[in-house]
Amino acid sequence: MMNWVTIRRFAELSGYTEKAVRGKIAEGVWLQDTVWRKAPDGRILVSLRGYEEWAEGRVFAPLVSSRSNSTSATVAFDAESGYD
Repeated sequence: MMNWVTIRRFAELSGYTEKAVRGKIAEGVWLQDTVWRKAPDGRILVSLRGYEEWAEGRVFAPLVSSRSNSTSATVAFDAESGYD
């Protein structure tokens, strides 16, 4: 059985959308060269065995700090005036 498959084929087999797969790669949820890799022609391939190890909790990506996309500011509330 083939181990490394295209994102499209992986999506067909796993039920993940192609967008979800690309998101897991971009966000660092899946380890490069363990769950995914870039082929010599530049295409991204997903390892079926690597994915199974990840799904079973045997492979973890290092914790990466994620930046909040929120643009709102926190404002302290003052009971008399309504705001600080």
